Amino acid sequence: DNLTKATIDLLYNHPFYAALFMQMNRIENYTMKAPAGVTIINGQIEMHYNPKIIAKFTIEETVGLLEHECLHIVMKHMLRRKNRDATILFGDGMYSVWNIATDLAINQLINNELPSNPL
Repeated sequence: DNLTKATIDLLYNHPFYAALFMQMNRIENYTMKAPAGVTIINGQIEMHYNPKIIAKFTIEETVGLLEHECLHIVMKHMLRRKNRDATILFGDGMYSVWNIATDLAINQLINNELPSNPL
């Protein structure tokens, strides 16, 4: 599957991200609208992901996605959010302004290809 192949790519080509990714508890969630998201629960990093969405990505896009999620951890976005909970209507959905801002901040640091909608 794409996640396994992307993990192998991380191990060989991106050891920094691989070290962080290997510490994450990975939890499948087929109801998520996003391909993945990270959080910290009781000091443990959790990456929730939708295998159906990730299956549509190329391996390079999946590697980019994993780097993206790792960078949320590195930049401590979950810890720094505090009460920033503004949302905006964009297209057919509601989006967190904080999440959009943090995605834009980290996506420029990723050299791999990202999925077509990297927010």
